[in-house]
Amino acid sequence: MPFRGEFLDNPDETLAWLDAAGRNMRYQFAEYVLDPGRRELYRGGTRIGLEPQVFDLLVYLVSNRDRVVSKDALMKDVWGGRIVSDAAIDSRVKAARQVISDSGAAQRFIRTMPRKGLRFVADVREENDPSGAPQAATVSDRQSPPAFSDKASIAVLPFANLSSDTEQEYFSDGIVDDLTTALSRFRTLFVVARNSSFVYKNRAADVREIGNALGARYVLSGSLRKIGRRMRLTVQLTDAVAGNQIWAERYDRDITDVFELQDDITSVVTAAVLPALGEAERTRAMRRPPQDLGAWEAYQRGVWLLEHGAGADNEQARAFFQQAISRDATLACACSGLAYTYCRDVVSHRKSPAEAFAEAEPLARAAVNLDGLDAIAHAILSMTLLYMRGAYDEAAAAARRSLELSPNLGLAHSTMGQVLLYSGDARAGLGPILAGQRLDPRNPLINHYVHAGHARYFCRDYAGALEMANLSLGSWKGYRPMYFFLAAALGQLGRTADARAALDQAVALGVCPFGLSADGERLPWIRPEDGAHLLEGLRKAGWKE
Repeated sequence: MPFRGEFLDNPDETLAWLDAAGRNMRYQFAEYVLDPGRRELYRGGTRIGLEPQVFDLLVYLVSNRDRVVSKDALMKDVWGGRIVSDAAIDSRVKAARQVISDSGAAQRFIRTMPRKGLRFVADVREENDPSGAPQAATVSDRQSPPAFSDKASIAVLPFANLSSDTEQEYFSDGIVDDLTTALSRFRTLFVVARNSSFVYKNRAADVREIGNALGARYVLSGSLRKIGRRMRLTVQLTDAVAGNQIWAERYDRDITDVFELQDDITSVVTAAVLPALGEAERTRAMRRPPQDLGAWEAYQRGVWLLEHGAGADNEQARAFFQQAISRDATLACACSGLAYTYCRDVVSHRKSPAEAFAEAEPLARAAVNLDGLDAIAHAILSMTLLYMRGAYDEAAAAARRSLELSPNLGLAHSTMGQVLLYSGDARAGLGPILAGQRLDPRNPLINHYVHAGHARYFCRDYAGALEMANLSLGSWKGYRPMYFFLAAALGQLGRTADARAALDQAVALGVCPFGLSADGERLPWIRPEDGAHLLEGLRKAGWKE
């Protein structure tokens, strides 16, 4: 599985230093409470989501605050002896600073000692937890349930093993661990720590009670059954507040390599859960009056408008993203969403690339700076650099980073494919584009058929381009320039009458030929030779310049 070995697969076994630091100890500093036993971080009573390794790094620095911690010590203890690059360590340190509202400039909590290492410098108060065990399953008279995160919050419960083979227990637990880790890489999700969720292993409890106790709005549960050489996994996603099921699926797989099977299940379940969660969050936000929206809800309202609205709704979506930023200037996803609206303006010929780029680039870069571990932010930055400046190398670097951060993100694969496609390697670009379609087939913000059609045309697979163009126009009628590709593909296939009809339809719609802006200038992401190739097909369709 991607990233296996970079993240610690079992913190209970590999982080021996945590026992020495004290799993029963809670640390309080400023407005934060850090709880190693429950693997949770709170700010003013609100739980904060963070990646497992970032959490381990933060605990290590706090528990060793009496000394300067070298990078060798971090690799030995936090990375389990693995050799990692300085850049990898620096990115985790930056992420740890971000979750506690620190920065490399301020260094009010984590201070860099030049040529020596790091030290946690804030005042810390220690508090013993005499129980020594996670308490999330019960709520005592002294303890209130964890507050719901502003973001979509989810708990992945241990899957039930319906097989008589007890060895499958390890397999099902491994899937849950992988799902928890995979979902935690999506920065718009708050994922309840494994230790808290596993309190419910082999226990019957009402899903609403579980969600309330864990502070999770959604609960992912499932069961696993082995039938001969086949494995059947049933998964359900439940709204723990309302108590209703919002998504369910069954997966049947042959058992060949157990680890490959585990990775495959993790990939397909993650890819299915994310759109279901997103739709549930947007539906919830749409029910609220606009004046009552918080930053997160305003962001979700903007995404809903991008997904369901027509071209005019791009402006309304922009207004909601701006509202989200005004309420929370640190919300990276809102900055990315706002930048994306300017990308759409260029593709739909509402703004020139130069005009839109001046608005979009600072927003896209701000999103990455606010949260360097946000894969979507890197993907949007890649799109901004590609479509507004034709900066292929920079766009490719941002797309690769998006893929590294979230290997199951359809947008990351699609963006990488687009960069390859428009930089001159259409054949290599088609694979990631199709991978993005498999991972997120119903996302209206990813125009799979459009880019697959372009790729097939540039690969001179005109029949394939024709098929993709028809599918594109059937599923996303908003991209009217696709009629030019339809006409060009038909022209290349010698279907002159059909090509002329498609060309007439494109002209009647008043859209610009592919590759040209509203003022007749070549769009920056289109190579001259690709534009000439399209023009060749249009001439065969009857295009008169």
